[in-house]
Amino acid sequence: MRRCFTKIVILQGRRYSDWEDGSAGHEWKSRYLGEKRNTALTYLADVKKRVPIHDAIRMKANTSKEAMLKENEHSKLFDSVSYGTPPENPMSFDELVDELLLEENCDDIIHHIKTADLKFLDDEFIGNDAEKSDILRRWLKIRRETSDFMSYSSIPEAERTTWSAWYLRHIRGQPPE
Repeated sequence: MRRCFTKIVILQGRRYSDWEDGSAGHEWKSRYLGEKRNTALTYLADVKKRVPIHDAIRMKANTSKEAMLKENEHSKLFDSVSYGTPPENPMSFDELVDELLLEENCDDIIHHIKTADLKFLDDEFIGNDAEKSDILRRWLKIRRETSDFMSYSSIPEAERTTWSAWYLRHIRGQPPE
């Protein structure tokens, strides 16, 4: 009579899931997604785990707002190189937005900003300042004026030529002088 011994291997530091592998291990994706879903639900249920994320968003918003309004001083890292001389003509945030709005591809850039995201931008990054809310209103106005059929980015890449139907329909050539 022969005895069949099985060898038990214990791997320390390894953690395997409690799920069974199913038929030849083909259910790994559903097992993985189930574990991720449980982790996410645990994370969402605990407010203490979410607080650092919200604090980080607020800190980034404050930093972004200071950078936009030029309230912070320039970095001291390169003072020995630049001798602390500020740039001659620093641009404000309003000038940068105006410069963006004058670009020829402005419609395509603004077209990718969703209308629902404007409220998030207003609350998190700019705040409820009355003087800055007109910037978002201008963006929203341009967003409304440029609809899907007017956007060059909504055209497939194969049709983006100067002879495409969209180009001939929407881009008006200048009459010869």
